[in-house]
Amino acid sequence: MAGAMLVMAVAVLMGAAAAGGAVLIDAAKARGTADTAAVSAAQSLLQGNAEPCTVAGVIARTQHATLETCAVEGEDVQVTIRLPTTVPIVGSVRGSARAGPVSCESS
Repeated sequence: MAGAMLVMAVAVLMGAAAAGGAVLIDAAKARGTADTAAVSAAQSLLQGNAEPCTVAGVIARTQHATLETCAVEGEDVQVTIRLPTTVPIVGSVRGSARAGPVSCESS
């Protein structure tokens, strides 16, 4: 009986560790998707596109994420995306990023 309980306890701990790892992987994917969306939107803005947030939305959708916010501030674009997780008890994770040109001159 004690052996079965030990096996169950180890199985529960391994399941929790796997779920935690999956959430960490999804969070990293959300940050990467936000980075890609922000850089793509900023590049689009610099090339004269009047709708850089549309570009960010397309990037988010290709990664199965949702564009929550997109703000253009001068030549910078800031985005926040939401990505569903593979863990049922954690519905989704968010990632945010900002991109735009940086002056090469020292300030």
